[in-house]
Amino acid sequence: MNDPDEITAIKLEIRVLQDVINAVDTRLRALERSGVKLRAPRPLVYATVIYEVIASAAKTSCGTLRLVRAPILDSILDGVEIPDGVNLFDRLLEITITN
Repeated sequence: MNDPDEITAIKLEIRVLQDVINAVDTRLRALERSGVKLRAPRPLVYATVIYEVIASAAKTSCGTLRLVRAPILDSILDGVEIPDGVNLFDRLLEITITN
């Protein structure tokens, strides 16, 4: 792993995972402060969201799986909503923490 481009790509992928974990943590803390009781363990919530990022990246992958290209990141990191006004990240958290 001496290729500078590969090292840069790996660092970017790790940064994406860090950003996703931070976003989940921030959202969970906000929910708890607002009185929502989490019914799922935090590790399950993190794992579910990371799985969805990987699945989202895989759907758009053309041979090279890159998390940074996962469409769901727009919802998780930027709060982008789908046309029906639903944030996929919020919906994913809701399903995970209430089941």
